[in-house]
Amino acid sequence: MRKCSERELKMVEFCKSVVLLIACVAVLVSTEPIPVCESLKSPVNGLVQCSGNTSMLICNGVCNTDFIFDTGDKRITRECNSGTWTGYNFPRCIEDKCVEKQLKTVKDSQITVSSEWKGVIGYSFGPERARLDSSVTVGTDGIVQSGGWRAAVNTLEQYIQVELNEITRITGIITKGRAVLQGDTANEFVTRYRLLYSLDGQRWEPYSSETVNDQFLPGNTDNESPKVNTLACPFDAKFVRINPLAWHENIALRFDLLGCRPEGPNACRSQTTMKPVVQVQQTTTLAPDLCTAIPPPTNGLINCESQGNQLVCVSNCVDGYIFETKEILIKRVCQQSTGTWSPTPHIPSCIHNIAPSFNDTHGCLTTKKECHNVGNGDFHACGGCHFFASCSEGYLYVRACPEDLLFDAISSVCDYNSRTCPRNNLG
Repeated sequence: MRKCSERELKMVEFCKSVVLLIACVAVLVSTEPIPVCESLKSPVNGLVQCSGNTSMLICNGVCNTDFIFDTGDKRITRECNSGTWTGYNFPRCIEDKCVEKQLKTVKDSQITVSSEWKGVIGYSFGPERARLDSSVTVGTDGIVQSGGWRAAVNTLEQYIQVELNEITRITGIITKGRAVLQGDTANEFVTRYRLLYSLDGQRWEPYSSETVNDQFLPGNTDNESPKVNTLACPFDAKFVRINPLAWHENIALRFDLLGCRPEGPNACRSQTTMKPVVQVQQTTTLAPDLCTAIPPPTNGLINCESQGNQLVCVSNCVDGYIFETKEILIKRVCQQSTGTWSPTPHIPSCIHNIAPSFNDTHGCLTTKKECHNVGNGDFHACGGCHFFASCSEGYLYVRACPEDLLFDAISSVCDYNSRTCPRNNLG
């Protein structure tokens, strides 16, 4: 047998090193950590249900009955792709009493401004473009409609104001910057502003909180994310004016007002009797919160909410699936002060469900489509008397009663004794 030449031996060694290098690169690539999407917690007085997996997650949030998000929305969806959220966390849930968006019934002619930028021929940056959801569009006349109002000059005298259809109690304001087309590098938004209001459009009062006269409000940090300011001291007005005090690049914004028709006297003290008070930064010591919501299994859902000093997560599989343990619902509890789960935070896999495993005699809900038949409210959840299902805006959120309590469908509360699922019926 012929011996290999020295040149051939070197070629073999080179090929070995190339193969080894490729293998190492493949190992490095395969072990590169994939960004993880973690489930979002429910806000106080709200519910969040998440589905998907650790790299792609969709969370739907609603507020409890008689509550609404402080943005004026009844339901909000957040999506996470490879660790990046489209709008992280959920807004606060506040009482659904006076948070209607006011500009939806206002005509364009009722929105006026101190000035309007006309620096580009064929473009409109007028006050009619200042509605919260305005985007860049092309009119029938070929005029490009800007995604927001922009002032002609950047000075402290600039303003935009709206004349409401009637005297309205204003409880909050939502602002955005100016929307632009993809590829446009403009990033224009107002970072601080003040509010003024009037009953006749002639005599104006600055908005003041209970502690600060002429309160300045924080604005936006980019041109697209909404910023909600809930007013600590609502006011009654027919005219409302926004006066920008600081901005990024140029004065430009979109907005809407939150409020309702006044019912009874305003709870805040009269603006004319206010005395100047120095604003004091208040600090509050919060209890530690070391628990992170569990991600849902594939083909499964999860809802995590705080109960006292615990984070309680309830998971269920989507229609047609069941946990590999044959359970319908799985509960996990985490102590907020220590971050300790009981039992472990692991959720079993969801597998195809061949036959139902929970024989229920009091009626229960298992799927989202059943919420369309019963409407909003709390009902028994298939899977055990310690659980209940909240139907809200067509979505079903499975929740756990506090320890040792059972759900009573007649009163729609968790109680020690349940008339619809008594203890002596528990297996």
